[in-house]
Amino acid sequence: MKKLNIIILLSLFLLASVLAYDPINSLVLTSTADGTIINESFDFAILNWTFLGYNVSQMDLSYNGTNSTIAMTNCSNTTIISGERLKYFCSFNKTGLGAAYANTWYITINDTDDTRVTSETRTIRIDNGKTQIGTPKNWTASDSVLSYNVTVTDTTPSICEAQILEVNASGSYNNLYTSTGTYGTIGAYDTSSYCTGTIDASSLTYEGNFISQYKVGDMLGNTNYTNQSGIFTKVYEGWNIIAWADAASTGGTQEIYEICDAIEYCDIATWQNNSNGSSSFITYDTTTPSVNNDTAITAGDGLLIHVTADSYVVSNDKLPNLDDADRFVTLYNNTWNAMGLIENANLSTVYNAVENGTTTGKNISMVSWNNQGTWVTCQKSNGLCGGTASAASDVLVKQGQGVWVLIEDMSATSIVINRTGISS
Repeated sequence: MKKLNIIILLSLFLLASVLAYDPINSLVLTSTADGTIINESFDFAILNWTFLGYNVSQMDLSYNGTNSTIAMTNCSNTTIISGERLKYFCSFNKTGLGAAYANTWYITINDTDDTRVTSETRTIRIDNGKTQIGTPKNWTASDSVLSYNVTVTDTTPSICEAQILEVNASGSYNNLYTSTGTYGTIGAYDTSSYCTGTIDASSLTYEGNFISQYKVGDMLGNTNYTNQSGIFTKVYEGWNIIAWADAASTGGTQEIYEICDAIEYCDIATWQNNSNGSSSFITYDTTTPSVNNDTAITAGDGLLIHVTADSYVVSNDKLPNLDDADRFVTLYNNTWNAMGLIENANLSTVYNAVENGTTTGKNISMVSWNNQGTWVTCQKSNGLCGGTASAASDVLVKQGQGVWVLIEDMSATSIVINRTGISS
């Protein structure tokens, strides 16, 4: 009986030993995880794998119908449990890897008897080490929130944000606000996506021209930047005059209802039709949305906006420059005219604007501007602004805002002003 017990114990020990060394149960692939990135640098890449096991002879990879083998001479190992399991570190070198190899890879590990003992899959991406930015699409604004959309060419995008920058007089930037965006879905073979996000105007404080700097990057730490210029203007409960800075639609104009829709709390937008004189105003009202809703507004036009609560105007910067015909504005005699400013300007600079084609025709006598809900009016004859102690030369109106100007004592019906000359 004692001999039988010894035989049974020995048999159990041998069986336990066989099971302990059963390679089917002992090989575990510990890395690389799904979503692994291979950096294609120059013309080769190295993919590192780690697994646990013993009696290992080789590791096989299959991807896109291509099979490769890693011999154990490409692996190092350390002992996990003496006499049993080893931890292997193996590297796979492959030249000419590209996006076509970004797919599901099938991994098998063989033992010394060349028996396939385990099989797993991993999703792999190939990164070319470059992050390219396409041309940013124009913003779309709804209720003072900007939605941005930037095309990005990369197989492993990661960083996606818009930094709102103030441009100092010295040309340097102050970061005012950062919007963190998101990437769209990218498939295994795709090499492009969109970085999208929103900019809430309530997060901005600086008025006038600003820069939106888009920053994109990938999981390997590669980054790229591109800039887009915008205009930010505060408007206050009641009537405000602005220079509409955008003209996104075909023909360089935008319909007046779109402008009102872009501004939170806007209920009325009015444009002065200078071609017919100051008595002609065209008004869009949200209470009668089918009336005058298709009025075309050119970038830089002076526009009256009525809002029911304090709000903001945010837009692409498409104000006229030195080469644009829209830099000229017609002003009519013996009446007030709405004029959008296309540069920062002191109010004294506005009423000293020279008629186009002359050097002496300074025919603007008064300028009026809305400052935080209160109208400030400056008279050229005394150089002061009504209701304030400031001289007109000290009152700065930011790019994208608008003013009323009064033309008096002229024999001509109208004058033409080149607004690029109105600059502080």
